[in-house]
Amino acid sequence: MAKFNNEIITDDEKARENAMKECGMYLQCCLSAGELEDLKEDWRETGGYKAIPWWRFAFDNIKVSYK
Repeated sequence: MAKFNNEIITDDEKARENAMKECGMYLQCCLSAGELEDLKEDWRETGGYKAIPWWRFAFDNIKVSYK
C-alpha cells in the first residue's frame, strides 16, 4: 500500500485529496500491463466504483518501496 506523506501537503484537505488522486493515477501507470490487468480484476471483484474509486483502490493496493 502506498502511504501518503502528509508533511508535504498538510492543512488543505481538498489539496491533499487531489494530490492523493493524482498519486493513485500515476502509480497505476507505473505497472506492467499484466499487473495493471490484475489490479483491475481485483478492483472489479471488490465492487468497482460502487465500492471504491479507481484512484483510491490503486493508491491502497500498490506497494511503493525504495531499494
